Amino acid sequence: MCPTKPEQAEARRRELAASAVGYQLVLSVLIGAGLGWGFDRLLGSEPYGLLAGLGIGVAAAIGAVVQLYRDEQRRPGDRQKVCPQPPKDQ
Repeated sequence: MCPTKPEQAEARRRELAASAVGYQLVLSVLIGAGLGWGFDRLLGSEPYGLLAGLGIGVAAAIGAVVQLYRDEQRRPGDRQKVCPQPPKDQ
């Protein structure tokens, strides 16, 4: 495979998208747990708020992964690119 500028840009875009999903995974679970813990402290309903917050955070994390997968499936023909052949001298 011969890498070209557009292919390198596409590879970089995919790397950035994957790292963004990694951050989303961690942050969504932490934010959900933190909000649930806060509701527990406010309402005195331990551990139900924390568990609900964790569940919501995990659901959001799964949603982020599914969204990345769908975006990658919608990209037209990226995996079928072939290196152009230089014109032959006659």
